[in-house]
Amino acid sequence: PVDSDGNQIPGNHNVPYENDPTDPTKGGETPVPTIPGYHVEDSNNPSVHTTDGHTTVTPNDPGKDTDVIYVKDDAQATVMFIDETDSHSHNVLPKVSIHGLAGEDIDFAPAIAFIDTYKNSGYEVVSNNIPSEITKYDLILDNGTVSQVYTVHLKHGVVTIGGDTGNNPKAGDKINPNDPHSKTFTNDETNVNADHTFTVTYTGSNNNPANNVQTTHWTRTVTVDKVTGQKISATDWVTKDSYHEVDTPVVTGYIADKAKANVSDASNYTDKVQPEDYSVTVTYSKVGNFIPVDNTGKPIPGTNPQPYKNDPQDPTKVLPDEDVPSVPGYHTETPKLTPVDPTKDTKVVYIKDDTKVTDNNGDSTSDGQAGSDITKDDNNPGTISDDNQLISPESESEPDNHKLVKKQKHEKDVIVNKIPKTEPGKSHEANRQSSAKNGHLTRVAKQSLPQTGAHKSTMAIVFGILAAGLGLFGLAGKRKKED
Repeated sequence: PVDSDGNQIPGNHNVPYENDPTDPTKGGETPVPTIPGYHVEDSNNPSVHTTDGHTTVTPNDPGKDTDVIYVKDDAQATVMFIDETDSHSHNVLPKVSIHGLAGEDIDFAPAIAFIDTYKNSGYEVVSNNIPSEITKYDLILDNGTVSQVYTVHLKHGVVTIGGDTGNNPKAGDKINPNDPHSKTFTNDETNVNADHTFTVTYTGSNNNPANNVQTTHWTRTVTVDKVTGQKISATDWVTKDSYHEVDTPVVTGYIADKAKANVSDASNYTDKVQPEDYSVTVTYSKVGNFIPVDNTGKPIPGTNPQPYKNDPQDPTKVLPDEDVPSVPGYHTETPKLTPVDPTKDTKVVYIKDDTKVTDNNGDSTSDGQAGSDITKDDNNPGTISDDNQLISPESESEPDNHKLVKKQKHEKDVIVNKIPKTEPGKSHEANRQSSAKNGHLTRVAKQSLPQTGAHKSTMAIVFGILAAGLGLFGLAGKRKKED
């Protein structure tokens, strides 16, 4: 046996001719030797005959050797790729068939390249039994069945993005950058960073504070199958930030419906902060006023409402025990008030102050009220119109020349007395009688009376005036005698 170049096939494969059973001078038909990994391919040699796969040689010269050409058999090695991620069964991926000649070195480069392709497509190698050392094709004739099969086990690679991974691709980016046919990340998969806000909005006043906006940064991680591009899992959203309580600003002339705003006040807040936006509205309402009114409840002319003052420490309140407005000529028994409802007006009742008036003799008294009209009624001697109250000297229970007028509770008692008007050239008695006849009246005293004991004080004043009158009559008599 020799190769196509005439070189003898290594090994002792020479076979002597068999005898021709019919002619002892000739060599008989002799089967060629079987050499593993080789087969006879010598169609141009007339001594070589192949029938039904069996090759024989009939030598022309039985005394000489006959060269029979052998060639190597075709050989094949197969590399299988198994996807172990398939949940139903091991998915056999496209394999690599490597072809060569029996006994020669197997070139695994195509299989190695395939492994790289699978890696670039998102696979990871689990196991690989491709020999790392030089391996030859075996000499077994592959007759429909490959004797040399190698297996590479693969699994789907995964990629985790977001969180602290530092991997934050955009939607549309390739999952496997080295694969021209790679799947791409979706919008949902790349949604791993989000900012959310807690906004406090102020409304209702003419000087609303600017919105208070707090921002929190949220992250999550998403794990994606690098082969299929499908999202495998995602973690919950988390944040290292938090929202703080917001103090409501004080707006002069308004009160707020809440002193502080918390994220828990938001309508969509449940049991904890979620990765969503929250908003709370603080509403201001205009404060009420102190309204100065008289004892009939009517506003006092010339006065203006006084708005309540804000409590600088609490935007929902006004100051307690606040000074009511000062109204010239009036006073009130409630100089300090705390509004019951800080958004509603409070009417404050004022009473006219006492003031001095002068009689028609130039003498002064102190029973008038500031701003009162005090007049003498000539048609009704002894009558004074004072804030629409009738004061008259006529009384059945008191002397003709005195009249005690009781005003409203806690107000002042007034004694009105007929006082003679002196005229030149007339005696004192004549002047007295003339004054009494003409009804000249003057307020001569006032006494602030408590609610009890008023009658005693009044009577003391009355008796004092009677004594003074008797003195005047005595003096008049003495002068008459002297005259």
